[in-house]
Amino acid sequence: MDIHEDYGQIDSQLLLQLIGNEVMKRAENTTDENVRYNVSEAMEALPGLETGLNVNVRLNSVTGFDLPKESVVFDILDIRLLHGWVVDPSDEETAKVIGRTCYNQLIEKLVAASAGDTSAYQDIALSSPQTKDACLARQTHEAEVIEHFLDSNAQQLTWHGLAELHDVLREGELAVLFR
Repeated sequence: MDIHEDYGQIDSQLLLQLIGNEVMKRAENTTDENVRYNVSEAMEALPGLETGLNVNVRLNSVTGFDLPKESVVFDILDIRLLHGWVVDPSDEETAKVIGRTCYNQLIEKLVAASAGDTSAYQDIALSSPQTKDACLARQTHEAEVIEHFLDSNAQQLTWHGLAELHDVLREGELAVLFR
């Protein structure tokens, strides 16, 4: 995509037009029905990008996301979506509690913990002699670990995430970094 050097800035409408033109170029020289379908999906999703992209990061990898349909635009343009909010696996307790969980699931766990809702632990309570008190204790502990991680990394960037970004980004690669 070329943007003339005289532009000090461009508005969102022009940017979306330029992106749309680039997406359409990807469909011109292909007979692959999957590519054509993805181009159609991208063109349909493109206007929604003007107001932003709602992403839900998974905290175990810089490439971990639960992505909305609008992300197909980036797929077609071979632009990776990355983030640096990653749990350090050497912090075994936090890694164990958070695992492959996404941000929204962490918030749900915190809300459930504050309400004393142990339904997420019912399988544990039913399959072993653990009592509701044990479930509540585990839930409270996990909520404390989650809160500590979120509070300690409120900038949505961790040292481990930064190191992982350094490892995965290629020289000259165009990527979108979410923070």
